[in-house]
Amino acid sequence: MSLGLLFVTAFVVGFSGAITPGPLFVACVTRSARDGFWGGLSCVFGHAALELLTVVGLTLGLGALLVRPGVAPAVSLLGGLVLVWMGYGTARSAVRGDMTITTPEHTGRKVRPGGTAELGAAVAAAGRRSGPGGAVGRFPAAGGGPVGLAGATVTGVAATVSNPFFVIWWATVGLSYLTMAAPLGSVGAGAFYIGHVLSDFTWYAALAAAVAGGRRLLSGRGYRFLLAVCGLLLLGLGAVFAGKGFLTLV
Repeated sequence: MSLGLLFVTAFVVGFSGAITPGPLFVACVTRSARDGFWGGLSCVFGHAALELLTVVGLTLGLGALLVRPGVAPAVSLLGGLVLVWMGYGTARSAVRGDMTITTPEHTGRKVRPGGTAELGAAVAAAGRRSGPGGAVGRFPAAGGGPVGLAGATVTGVAATVSNPFFVIWWATVGLSYLTMAAPLGSVGAGAFYIGHVLSDFTWYAALAAAVAGGRRLLSGRGYRFLLAVCGLLLLGLGAVFAGKGFLTLV
């Protein structure tokens, strides 16, 4: 396989996986609604960093461990349980109103008593309280976490780690393509990685732009509803992964 064909194939295959809703999709949507375009897109930086480590690990022999019997279902079971936990926490936080949304109107400019200045201060205080032990600290993959690009990157890492499909995909599809890229050496592995990651950034940049562009229309109640839906989505995904892993193991 030529270098150019490997790159194009990695992009197409990666894009087909990127558009499938999962924890990273949820994180990007909720982060974009709260922190804007760069908040949503920064989730992908954390995801891409883990994928780089995965590619390096697979080229060094990690693939032999991932394809061993029992590893995939165990990962599916544990990852599914984590997703259930995160989904429950997100839905509960939405009902309780623990998570807040920052929009361009929430800039803290002093307009009138009880206006945007007070609202901006309240949002900033909520962000400062969102540490370990707070609702955001407990459920990072659902789009909570510290406000800012670094916090969004951590959210992307948490979303990726908690997704069993990530490990399963790289242990099967990803490992197969890296095997085909092996004759090209590190250049081939690099081309596959860049093509794959570019597909993630392409899709999630479009998603983040769409959500961030509409967040002026998103009220506090609407954001809580969005969080509740995302929480239920994580619960459903987690239940499916955990159920399949458990049935395979027993």
